[in-house]
Amino acid sequence: MLERIDGLPKNVFGLSAKGKVSMADYGHVVVPYFEEVRHEGRRTRLLYSFGPEFDGYAGAAVWEDLRIALRYMRILERVAVVTNIEWVRTMSQAMDMMMPCQVRTFENAAWKDSVRWITSPPDVWFGTAH
Repeated sequence: MLERIDGLPKNVFGLSAKGKVSMADYGHVVVPYFEEVRHEGRRTRLLYSFGPEFDGYAGAAVWEDLRIALRYMRILERVAVVTNIEWVRTMSQAMDMMMPCQVRTFENAAWKDSVRWITSPPDVWFGTAH
């Protein structure tokens, strides 16, 4: 499932992947927020966390994740992916080459660095991202 992460500034959409993530999760959690941002004509930042409670994607949800990223990439200012899962890190680093915004990956232990980076002004670098 996907859950919003509370306590972040308005321009940062925090998202936590837990258990199995399904295609329906994107329709219930991600798309409504991104549509609101697009409708308001603004941009946003995404902090996407895959902690130890993440069990993977159900069915074709991994492709839905990619489709959503490509569909809404123009409203994204910056993306931080927080995970210790190597294949998620690799996918995120590959997405960095396709995205018109900065994408950084952080280890779970560098959570504070990821929050500082995602909330910082443009071109500011913090911590141990890859």
